[in-house]
Amino acid sequence: MSALASVAHGVELVTRPIPTPKRGEVLVKMRAAPINPNDLMMLDGTYEVKKPLGAIAGFEGSGTVVASGGGFMGRFLIGRDVACAAGDGDGTWAEYTCVEALRCAPLSKATDRDQAAMLLTNPMTATVLLQTARRAGHRAFVQNAAAGALGKMIVRLCARQGLRLVNVVRRPEQVDALRAIGAEHVVLSSDDVGLCALCEKLSVRFAFDAIAGESTKQLSRAIGIGGRILVYGMLSGAPAQIDTDALVFRRLRVDGFTMYAWLEQTSLLGKLRTLWSAQRRLADALRSEIRATKPLADHAEALTLAHGTTSEGKVLFRF
Repeated sequence: MSALASVAHGVELVTRPIPTPKRGEVLVKMRAAPINPNDLMMLDGTYEVKKPLGAIAGFEGSGTVVASGGGFMGRFLIGRDVACAAGDGDGTWAEYTCVEALRCAPLSKATDRDQAAMLLTNPMTATVLLQTARRAGHRAFVQNAAAGALGKMIVRLCARQGLRLVNVVRRPEQVDALRAIGAEHVVLSSDDVGLCALCEKLSVRFAFDAIAGESTKQLSRAIGIGGRILVYGMLSGAPAQIDTDALVFRRLRVDGFTMYAWLEQTSLLGKLRTLWSAQRRLADALRSEIRATKPLADHAEALTLAHGTTSEGKVLFRF
């Protein structure tokens, strides 16, 4: 099979034997796999999850289960189309990959397979972030990186649920783009005064932080006393920054979030319920804009596109 193996600061196209699934694993004939920010960070060596050079890259994708290494779940999945997430070993940028059966989500016939390739990262994260905030009693939020794929999902979810959302973007053209999909409150990241005023007007006490660095400090100054910031991304490449007086005197709480931790802490029933909820919304609120699809052989062009502006849509490898 063809695959993309990691090398220093990139990948190379290689030919590998089709792997054999171990007990508890399934073999997936891949259909599509996205290039996500965590994929790029892993290749650059800046991601928390480390894989050795030579490992096949890619964290998620979609395809058809064609073999099982044994176990009830593995046998159940044979012949089914699934969304899948790679574990500690080889990833999804290959014509075939072995993954744990419990890292697969069966797909309904109506689910678009390209959209399903991105199910387990952005759509699931958007769903869980909003669930987390709502269960804490919040109905007003602020998010940065709002023009990105995940940010747009949160915009659409909040619009459909009648929730108040302040969206922070970097460029003026992104303001109109977000308003076109239902965003009511959009502010430029350079407008600290406007951001604080909107958050005060809407009584915002909860923030979704995809950027970290100085952006965490900006959000801490904007949300109300007793608020909470959930840091789920590292787009700045810098540690989250916050003033001590904001933590002490404004009683702010800053937490980190990853889907890995959520999956470990959530019951099987809770995972399945959230997965089906996210899958049902893939055609509308949780859909991802796709900028381009490329074969593995065009990986250089695909990675160049993926390093560009994330608001222009996802780049997928198609098999």
